[in-house]
Amino acid sequence: MSMTEAIRLFLTQVSLRQEFPIELKIPNKTTLDAMSEDVSEQTYKVAALWINTLALERFRRDFYQWQILIKPQYAMKSAA
Repeated sequence: MSMTEAIRLFLTQVSLRQEFPIELKIPNKTTLDAMSEDVSEQTYKVAALWINTLALERFRRDFYQWQILIKPQYAMKSAA
């Protein structure tokens, strides 16, 4: 699902229900404590590493799908 489709779906639900379609919960004590903690430089480094790892995994997955699904179609066209 693309970001555009997700936003359209969300806004359609808001329009149909005439309310926010997602239950909003009050955070518990553990969550509130975590939200109020100071953020260190190390936290940002770990988050950046995590995001880069996710991006690399997505790239690998997309590239693998390209090799399996799309690349053979181009190979057949160029051979003809």
